[in-house]
This record gives sequence, C-alpha cells and structure tokens, in this order.
Amino acid sequence: MKSHPLLNIDSLKSNYQHRIKTICFSRILFPALVWSQAPPAIPYQAIARQANGDIIANQSLTIRFTVHDSSVFGPVIFRKRIKQQPMFGVYLHVL
Repeated sequence: MKSHPLLNIDSLKSNYQHRIKTICFSRILFPALVWSQAPPAIPYQAIARQANGDIIANQSLTIRFTVHDSSVFGPVIFRKRIKQQPMFGVYLHVL
C-alpha cells in the first residue's frame, strides 16, 4: 500500500527546509535590491598636468566635464564647466 504524498515525512521535511531557505534568502536579498540606487553625485579628483608631465599649480584652470549617452559620439546628456585654481595641481569636484 502506497502512502499519500502529503503524509510522507521526508517530503514534508524537505519542502519545509526549502521554504525556510527561500524565506531567509529573500529576506537578505530584498533590502539590498530596495536600497541599491544610483549615487546622488559623483566625486571626481585629478591632478592637472602639462603635456610634459609637470604639475600645473596655483594657476586658474577651466575644467570641462561632458557625459555622452551610449558612446563617445552619442548625444551630450550633461555638460559642466568650472573654474578653479588648484593648489599643488590637485582639484576635486562633485558632479
């Protein structure tokens, strides 16, 4: 005589363990998916140098940031120019 599948203890135990693992995994993964988002700004730091590698320090510079869509030749989606006088050639800007 065959037993009913719902009365099989091993099957119930395996099903219960599978549900517990699924619930634990989803409780860990779901908050990461909800909180993962793009940062509100992008910090950018660089050193201004001349073509020969010398640092450009204490001189007024105009720096242009350009972001293209999809490729270098794609449409410009963001453009910004800033003027800075970087001490020791190091400048930092938040885009």
